[in-house]
Amino acid sequence: MADETKKVLLDVEIKATEALKELAQLKIKSDELKKAQNQLDTTTEEGRLKYEALGQQIKALNATANERQKRTPICPD
Repeated sequence: MADETKKVLLDVEIKATEALKELAQLKIKSDELKKAQNQLDTTTEEGRLKYEALGQQIKALNATANERQKRTPICPD
């Protein structure tokens, strides 16, 4: 019984660690896209289109991160 409990706890810990690592990667990518977005010249049509495209990517990454966070077994504050 004790071995089974340890196995379950380790499994949850590993899944939580992997989920938190994925969340961190999503956050980093989102931040990189925001930085690229802020460097665009939005006074041109090309710049506005790229800005909007990056905005859609950021929105998708944030949605993915929010969904992953909801499913993370342990969410530190």
